[in-house]
Amino acid sequence: MRFFITLISALILLLSAGCNRQPEYQSRKTEVFPAVMMKYAALYQVDGLPVSPAFFQGQWTLVIFGQGDCPATCQERLALINNLESVKKLFVIIDLAEPDQMRNLKRMYPQVAISMGTTAVSFDRFYAQFNDEFADEEQKQARIFLLSPAGVLSYWLSAEEISSADIQQEVQMLLATWK
Repeated sequence: MRFFITLISALILLLSAGCNRQPEYQSRKTEVFPAVMMKYAALYQVDGLPVSPAFFQGQWTLVIFGQGDCPATCQERLALINNLESVKKLFVIIDLAEPDQMRNLKRMYPQVAISMGTTAVSFDRFYAQFNDEFADEEQKQARIFLLSPAGVLSYWLSAEEISSADIQQEVQMLLATWK
């Protein structure tokens, strides 16, 4: 009888331990197909540093797009990526921005490279690399693009209903698979 009670107790303990496990994280990234090698990047940062194709080499890079006045949704995306570790972060302004606007964004989000095109043509060539026939401009601005350490646009995440912890989890999974 004691053996039977011990066996039942052990079974209940195992079942309760299994029920308390966190569900495995399900990736939310969408693959870019075909992947796009960054060939065109003639941007400059608020501190005058250039953003060329070499900027995207060596580690994963998150890229987001937004307007120079950076309304609330833009600020939310910047806040999401600002403190992420193990990646570069780039915010590309899609319109004209005053130097004061760029400096203010850099003060608020110091871990993000704040940039804009050197000319309209340079910006257009850079932005065209992120084209998706199924996404309009508003949808493109609601995405977080992930570029591999080889400078290849590989994935994107929807910035809607995502947390910094989710993005960090995605980055950790990418780091684990990228050798």
